[in-house]
Amino acid sequence: MHLVSFSTRNAIAKLARIYGLSKKARIRLEVLDFAKTHPVAVTCRRYGIARSTYYRWKKKFNPRNLQSLEDRSRSPKRSGSLSGPQSLWNGFKDSGRNSPSWGRQSSPSSSGERVSLLLQR
Repeated sequence: MHLVSFSTRNAIAKLARIYGLSKKARIRLEVLDFAKTHPVAVTCRRYGIARSTYYRWKKKFNPRNLQSLEDRSRSPKRSGSLSGPQSLWNGFKDSGRNSPSWGRQSSPSSSGERVSLLLQR
């Protein structure tokens, strides 16, 4: 049984259509609207959400911009990239090649070399 009146529901649905909200954003709008007239505990119990989720939605909500209820991308806005002069990075590469003991130990390249190393032990 829904406790939200039909007129309020119709108003929310109309706003959602006007602003082109997704289904998730419509539900968030309905939850926040319901919470205006009911305690938070009742609202969360009614919609089956955690209080922390309700408060996160409330914090994110901007009544002048209903698009604020939409999901945002979780991918990072920036990706780490190498910065600095190219000669610096080339120097790092060359130092690894010139000093093989600094990096991963290389193994013998062919199976014949491996067998001869094992036999020598």
